[in-house]
This record gives sequence, structure tokens and C-alpha cells, in this order.
Amino acid sequence: MCDKCRRPVQAVQERCDHCRKKRPADGWAVDARVGQPLLGSLKVIQRIGYGATGGVYLAEDPGTGDRVVVKYLHGALASEPELVKRFRVEAVVTKELNIPQVVRTFDFGRTDDGTPYLTMEYVPGTGLREAMGSGTMTMEDALEVMRQILMALEVAHKRCVIHRDLKPGNIILSRDPEGHLLVKILDFGFAKVLADRHDGFHHTVKVTRDRIILGTPHYMSPEQAKGAMDLDGRTDLYSLGVMLYMMMTGVPPFNSEVPMEIIQMHLTQPPKTPSSLCPTIPQEMDRIILKLLEKKPEDRYATASEVLADLDRLYPAGASKWNIEQISNNAIDTSDLLMQVGRYVEDSIQVPDPSKNNWPVALYVAGAGAAALAILTLWWLFS
Repeated sequence: MCDKCRRPVQAVQERCDHCRKKRPADGWAVDARVGQPLLGSLKVIQRIGYGATGGVYLAEDPGTGDRVVVKYLHGALASEPELVKRFRVEAVVTKELNIPQVVRTFDFGRTDDGTPYLTMEYVPGTGLREAMGSGTMTMEDALEVMRQILMALEVAHKRCVIHRDLKPGNIILSRDPEGHLLVKILDFGFAKVLADRHDGFHHTVKVTRDRIILGTPHYMSPEQAKGAMDLDGRTDLYSLGVMLYMMMTGVPPFNSEVPMEIIQMHLTQPPKTPSSLCPTIPQEMDRIILKLLEKKPEDRYATASEVLADLDRLYPAGASKWNIEQISNNAIDTSDLLMQVGRYVEDSIQVPDPSKNNWPVALYVAGAGAAALAILTLWWLFS
């Protein structure tokens, strides 16, 4: 680990890839958590991720061999109310949703030294980003990936949960016990929860301190890029459109070495027709992708189920083991989910002007409170 920027490095590296610090004479520092006991019965095996806001570790129960993933918020950030709130919402949402395609949280809390943590199911598999880069994905697998994500989004959106950071790096391709492809969605750290006035949550109001841009620019909807306060599920559908574009063509619809240029393209430039880049793409698939990528939310599909219906008309689903009804029947009720969120994330429900949109009351749980932290977030995402 680099002792300057705290990023993971290989022992043989002469310099840190991120900050370019030269390797100390006595070698790089060892992550103090690796090899240590954790939460009683667990032992940390290795660090599998690291960023500006926290670290992600693989841990094992030596007695049973069971593995879990542990996510920490950096201790220095444990006193940042907005970050802790976002961390709690990720934990509650992923613990309570009970959607097979969402990586589930088992437990969350604080360690003895006050560091916020959550434990999640360990999902062996391949990241969608790596699968797309290898060029080995078949059309059949690509469509099954999209179907499972769409089904999960339909159920999550109906339960008032929006992801807001969908991208290939947050998708794992695994297998269920029968060997069928099982898609898992990660990282609800930017999730937004919506509470309907009729559910009785409108009496608690708290406005986040600043509008900051959250998400990853390559996959960010125009309204999200503007820092809009009235996002709904259609922002996730735009991100999914970017992913489908990439799966079909091998390239993103908008690209630049400068993040703000990508954002500007999302706001102003129409994407190239996918079939102009890959002539084997059917015109109907062009239509689906371009509708997902419409600049105005009202010009896109209204729901994930509408996208799914169009995909199924073009490519019949066949013998897929998953359907929306099955996933929805096993998921938590909306009112129960909102009750759990309200229990663990206090004073965070925000009431926007109902005349400005048709979606319910917004509970904003992501966001820092200062421009410096916004810059830090973008630095982490692109480093």
C-alpha cells in the first residue's frame, strides 16, 4: 500500500501508479487490516478494493470457510454526516430489498474504534467490464445480462430505489447452483430512495447542503450531469442504455480523456447510431438503444418493464429462469423498506415541489456537503 495516497500497489512496483511516489527503501507498507481478526469470528484475507472514501476486503470464517466481503468507510470520514448517511442507506437497501440480482448486505454497524462497516455476500464471478473487454460475450449472454438488470431495476424502482451509478464495473456475472447465469448489481452507495406522501413520510424534511454531481461520467444521464434534484428511475435506464450501446458496439456513445467533456456530450450531442459502428446490429436494436439514450427523460422509456418488453419482442427470452413476477413476489414491500430506511437514516427525507415532477417525495442520501468533497469523489472515480 502506498503510504502517501493509500492506494494498493504490488510489492515489486518501483513507483505508485497513482501518485508516482517512489517505493521506500524498506518496501511498501502492508495494509494493517489484512490477516487481522474482524468482528469476532472473521479473519481478513485480502483487500479487493480501495478508494477515497473507504476500503473493501475479503474475509473468511476460519471455522466454516464461509467468505464475506467487508466494506469500511475511512475512519477520517466517519464524522461526515452525509457520507455516513449514504453508507447506511446502501446497507439498509441492499439488506432489505431481497432481490436475487442485488448483492445483499448481511450486517452493518461500527467497529470498536468507531469505523462504519458493512458485511456483504461474497459473489465469485467475472465483472461485466472484464467480460466486455475480453470479447467473449455471446449475444445470448449479453441479452440475458440486460434482462436480469432490467428485472431488478423494475422491482427496485417500484420500491422507490434508484441506483444512480450503474456501470459495467458495478455488475458481476456469476452462476447459480444450477449453473445458470446470475447477474449481481453492486454498490448502492449513490442510491436515492423515494418516499410517497401517502406512506406518511412527508412530515420529516431535510435538504442536503449542496447539489453535487454523483455518478460516473461515461454512464451519467443528462439530468444527473446537471445536478437535477428530481431524478427518477429513468436516469438508471439512460445508464443502462450506455451499457447496452457498449455491449453491442464495443465503444461508449461518448468518449474523451476529459471527464467534463464527456458530461458536455451527454448534455448536447446525439450519439452515433449503433449500426453505423457495427452493421450487424438490427434497426430495431438501434431504436431501443437510442430511445434509452434520449436527452429528455420524458422521451425515454418510462419503466424498465417497457424496455424488457421491446427486447423480448426482438429477441424472445426463451427458457430464462427469471421473471419480474417471481422477483417481485419475494422482494420486500415498499412501505416496509421505507420504514427500515427511516429507522436507520433519520431526518433525511426531502420534500421537493410536487408541481415540478410526478415522482414521489425524494429522500436524498447521497452527496457530500462541500465542493471539496465533490472534487474528491470525482478524483476517486477516475483514478
